Amino acid sequence: MEENNNNLPPGWDWTTIGETSSIIRGISFPKDVKSFNKQEGFVACLRTANVQQEVEWQDLWYVPDRYVKRHEQFVQPLDILISNANSLGLVGKVALVKNIPVSASLGAFISLMRSKKGMNPKYFYFMLSSPNIQKKIRSLASTTTNISNISTGKLATIPIPIAPLPEQERIVTKIESLFTQLDAGVAGLKRAQAALKRYKASVLKAAVEGRLVAQDPNDEPAEELLKRILAEKGEKVEKNSSSTEKLPELPSGWVWAKWGGLVVLSQNGFGKRKSDSGKPSIVLRLADISDNHIRLFCKKLLFNNRKVT
Repeated sequence: MEENNNNLPPGWDWTTIGETSSIIRGISFPKDVKSFNKQEGFVACLRTANVQQEVEWQDLWYVPDRYVKRHEQFVQPLDILISNANSLGLVGKVALVKNIPVSASLGAFISLMRSKKGMNPKYFYFMLSSPNIQKKIRSLASTTTNISNISTGKLATIPIPIAPLPEQERIVTKIESLFTQLDAGVAGLKRAQAALKRYKASVLKAAVEGRLVAQDPNDEPAEELLKRILAEKGEKVEKNSSSTEKLPELPSGWVWAKWGGLVVLSQNGFGKRKSDSGKPSIVLRLADISDNHIRLFCKKLLFNNRKVT
């Protein structure tokens, strides 16, 4: 086929998915025959949940191998799995089969593409993963209320650029090298984040122990500051040495205080089930508090005319 060859480097050409690969549909079987346990006479059946960045082999269904009608429906190394039926954002998602820990076929909602001679399977996979090809797949998908799907016939017509085979291999080598560097960078970032978390904890510990900055003898003693705070609240300083005798010794000028004396308001949250009436209000949950931050990704709940302060 021809597709604006001016956009391609010298020696490249346009082809289609159908011209460069065999597209093999998944198997069909009754729902009541599937099992979550590997057993004699059964074969693993990959499905959309197994099509991740790599094939996910941890969560498998098993079906009797008699439902695999053709030998080509058994997954082989370097096959490319594609999600034919899924939400629109996930239809067309692909995964490269790098290893096969158990004999496996695939369900009806995914297909596999097996590269023909002259196409490096990894190059083919990287092309299928590219944003342009993914966008093209979704544009050809048929969408209902809950699911989108693309037929193998439409999939076969999608154009992809093909490079000379030696250049395909060089491209694969370069991409894998860059991904290795990226993985190393991500691992380094995670280590740095863990070290930063420990450093933040040590800084806070030093701060509450009075070791973070040098004291200024002209500062108002904490005992006097506490008196002023409590005076504003109409409370008095309680002197009870027995309540602090087991606590760590403080730097000169510091003093122990009760938490309640330092805050204006402290109260528990409240529980309220969702309702169809009342004024909607955002409610923070434990899940919204992480690493000393509040994440405002909480749901709006409806309250029955209850004022939230």
